[in-house]
Amino acid sequence: MRLYITDCIVETFILYANEVTSRGLGMLDARAQSLELTVAGRDLTIHQNPSLLKSNRPGGTTGAVLWEVTQHFAEWMVSPSNPMLKHGILDSTSTVLELGSGITGLIGIVMAPFIKRFIFTDQEYVLKMLQKNIDENAATAPGVTMNKDRKHKIKTGGQQQHNAGTSNHMEVIALDWEVSSLQQLPKLLGGHDGVDAVLAVDCVYNEALVRPLVQTCKALCSLRRSGEDHKPTVFVFAQQLRSDQVFELWCTTMLQHFRVWRVPSDMLPKELGDKSGFVIHLAVLKEVP
Repeated sequence: MRLYITDCIVETFILYANEVTSRGLGMLDARAQSLELTVAGRDLTIHQNPSLLKSNRPGGTTGAVLWEVTQHFAEWMVSPSNPMLKHGILDSTSTVLELGSGITGLIGIVMAPFIKRFIFTDQEYVLKMLQKNIDENAATAPGVTMNKDRKHKIKTGGQQQHNAGTSNHMEVIALDWEVSSLQQLPKLLGGHDGVDAVLAVDCVYNEALVRPLVQTCKALCSLRRSGEDHKPTVFVFAQQLRSDQVFELWCTTMLQHFRVWRVPSDMLPKELGDKSGFVIHLAVLKEVP
């Protein structure tokens, strides 16, 4: 990556000084019960919950529908031009974990045939419909077999939660990065030595979410320490450009723990490039050489 970030004020100015496409809140279609999409050559039916989006549920409801950046990001993640695939950062042996998968699960559904293991995580309230979307669309994915007997237990808000995984490629786990115990992450990942990549797509839309998200990412990436005989965990963060104050806080908090690069426009499709209103950053922990 050429665009190494050292100054968050400068990075914020660069991104927000240029005119960007206005996309409103950024939801693809907040009123539709289901969406028919073609992503990476696959025809998918993605179910949503518009009524949940309008509810006053504590803890937020933004995961109830599909956001526009998610569709473009999923397509880009499996594109041959993606630098992480092109340079072997991700391959058929990789494990990827997504924070804030939402009800739709689109990114994991699209990526599962290209990697070894995809872990969806989100709050408990989204998992039932997330499971439905995975079940209905996984059958169209080459090489993905179902295994609903797999179970995971983690502590969320002081109680045990039981969530069924879906296959030897895809697993669903309850993880609320505002309240879940980060000490349980190694057990949560089944004894595996961390993950190859952590994804977070449009997860920060107010200042209160910034620090818990970054701390969770730090904990996940710390499972792989420097000096070990494998690649460090890469944190991939995609977001829509909304509030410059929220973005600058996110950037400042990230630089306390991570080395951060912005993916340049010439490595992105036009839907995610300059003036699209979206931006993608990659990061690794500072202590990783």
